[in-house]
Amino acid sequence: MGTETIVPTQTGNLSDLPRPLIALETVETAPSIHDFSFPKTFSLLLGNEEYGLKEETLKSADAIVQ
Repeated sequence: MGTETIVPTQTGNLSDLPRPLIALETVETAPSIHDFSFPKTFSLLLGNEEYGLKEETLKSADAIVQ
């Protein structure tokens, strides 16, 4: 933990991001990031190291990978 001090981040409204929104989260039913077929352009949503993404953010995502 502690990467928040060295990794640049950006916050904002999900509606302002290019679609599709793809969330990276440890969800057992989500496909592996290695098996997922990513589109040419997308927005990757990353959560906090300890708490991950909020449930409302996951619900807004077009896909979830782990």
